[in-house]
Amino acid sequence: MTANKRQKIIIDTLKTRGGVIKVNEIAKQFGVSNETARRDIEYLKEQGAVTRVYGGAILSNNFSQKFFSPEIDNTDIWKKTAIARAAATMVKDGESIFVGIGSTMLQVVRNLKSLNELTVITPSLPVAMELTNTPFRIIVLGGILDPNELDLSGPLTLNNMDFFHVDKAFLGAGGVTVESGISDYNPNGFGRHAKMSRCADTTILVAQSDKFGKDALSIEMPLSQVDTIITDDKLPKEMEAAIRETGKNLIITRLDSKE
Repeated sequence: MTANKRQKIIIDTLKTRGGVIKVNEIAKQFGVSNETARRDIEYLKEQGAVTRVYGGAILSNNFSQKFFSPEIDNTDIWKKTAIARAAATMVKDGESIFVGIGSTMLQVVRNLKSLNELTVITPSLPVAMELTNTPFRIIVLGGILDPNELDLSGPLTLNNMDFFHVDKAFLGAGGVTVESGISDYNPNGFGRHAKMSRCADTTILVAQSDKFGKDALSIEMPLSQVDTIITDDKLPKEMEAAIRETGKNLIITRLDSKE
């Protein structure tokens, strides 16, 4: 049985019965070592699906099926984790930040919890929920709720942004090209990227390498509005060269640095 299938069964078990699933229980059920069972739990924790407890795991209070995709290759979550950690190092205590939508942004805010004082403004309900047990000030932008993506968009969202000025804006992307800039697959959120960028001193794009070199459906804003780009070391060399020619600050994280 593949790791992805095991992980799906673990989640289904927790959703059905609740409580704790133990490492030795996973090992016995699937005929794997305790170390393999721990790796399954660690992967699910990185996905935001479970919370580790002594000897095992429980379903996360903030679990959202939208952000748990057991079919995703483990390399995908390592990419997101690596670039999210790099992004989080750019945030300092006392700052105010915009945080966009998507699972990469969720990984970014998970890496901010060591800070003591922060104002986070976001149209993403999962991002806001992830930070509920922190001392941070959380501001959720108004708008029309997308029941699938669990984010807010529309004229009210864009108008709300006019009331704020932040130190940094962290944005994800569905696609990135030098020619078209940042794009997204959901046109309902059109305008959010550009507006967040205009309201921030510094704009930081955080995107996996496989997002580059392609355009998604909705063109959001040009790369000229981005100050720093953070991605992983699987970025094609020709794309790296093209980005560096624009003069943007390009940060490439090494995937072999994963823990």
